[in-house]
Amino acid sequence: MTGTFEKLSPAAVGELLGQRWSGGMLGANGKVELSGFTGAELASSARGKLHFEWRRGSMLQAAGTQDPMAARFERWTGDAEIAGGKVALTENQMLEGGQARKVEGNVRLELPAKLTIVAPKEKLAKR
Repeated sequence: MTGTFEKLSPAAVGELLGQRWSGGMLGANGKVELSGFTGAELASSARGKLHFEWRRGSMLQAAGTQDPMAARFERWTGDAEIAGGKVALTENQMLEGGQARKVEGNVRLELPAKLTIVAPKEKLAKR
C-alpha cells in the first residue's frame, strides 16, 4: 500500500493508540507491505517507511512517555520505519520554543498499541 494522508485528527489518531492527543492536523505519506489474515499476522509482516508532519501538537497524558517536553510542541516532522512489529522514529525533529531536538521512540503494533517516547540524553558541557 502507498498512501498520503492529510488533515488527520490528532484526537482520532491518538485514540487508535490509546492516547490523548490534540492540536493541529497531522499529515503523512508512506508505503507499507504486509501479508496475512489476522491482526497479528499483518502487524508482524509489515515493512515500510512513513514521513509525517504535525503542527501545534500536544500529547498530554501520553502513556509510556518518558519525555515531558514532548507534551506540547510547535512542529514535529520526521520519518519512521515500519518493521519487526513496530513503527520506530528515525530522522525527526521536534520544535518547541525555538529549540529543535530529535525525539526517540516507537509504537508497538499490537492491541492496545503501545507508544514509547524517550527523553533525549543530556549532553554534558565541556569545561
